[in-house]
This record gives sequence, structure tokens and C-alpha cells, in this order.
Amino acid sequence: MEKPKVVFIGESLSLGGVANTLQAAGFPVSLNQKVSDVNLTTDGPTVIVLHVPDDQGIGNLELVKAAWPNYPVIVTLDKGVDRSLADRCQQAGVQAIVWKPYHPQALLRRIRQVG
Repeated sequence: MEKPKVVFIGESLSLGGVANTLQAAGFPVSLNQKVSDVNLTTDGPTVIVLHVPDDQGIGNLELVKAAWPNYPVIVTLDKGVDRSLADRCQQAGVQAIVWKPYHPQALLRRIRQVG
């Protein structure tokens, strides 16, 4: 079974440990600062991991869902954000939410679940 490409958007580009864990598990990884940086030209399975730092990040989630409606989206949220933001993400149709800080293995489990 082909492992999905994992496309990070808006996460810190210092995801060395997370990216290394995913790559060691056989997942191709793409790190992108903004939604406009993403170049999805693959027909294979893909999971998008989007960091939503605050209410304004919901706009990025809407862009992602509109541009790539068939790809599962995992949202990462900062520990201190209002819980209503998580509710809004779920209403927008994300497949999973991971709270930061997270352990790379926790994200890997979520990717396996939705991918």
C-alpha cells in the first residue's frame, strides 16, 4: 500500500524531528510556509497538515479545502487557543486535530488513521 505524501502548511520549517520521523516511516514530506507555496501535482494519496494559529487561520483552512477537497486535512492548533477554534475547524471538515506541542509519533498515528 502506497504511503501518502504529507504536505505541511504553515508549520515551522524547523520540523526536523517530525519530518525525519515521517520520512523514516516511509512517508514523503513537503514543507510549505504558505498555502500559495504548495504545488500538488501528484495523483497519489496525500494528507495535508495545516497549522491554524488563530481565527485568521480559518481562512487558510477554507482555501485548502476549496483547492484540494479530496485530500484529508489534519489541523495543528496551539495549546493556548480558544476551544471554539477547534470546533470551527471540525465544522469546516477536517479529519483530525492535533494539539501542539505534539510528539512526532502522535502525528504519525493520525496520518496513518486518515491517510
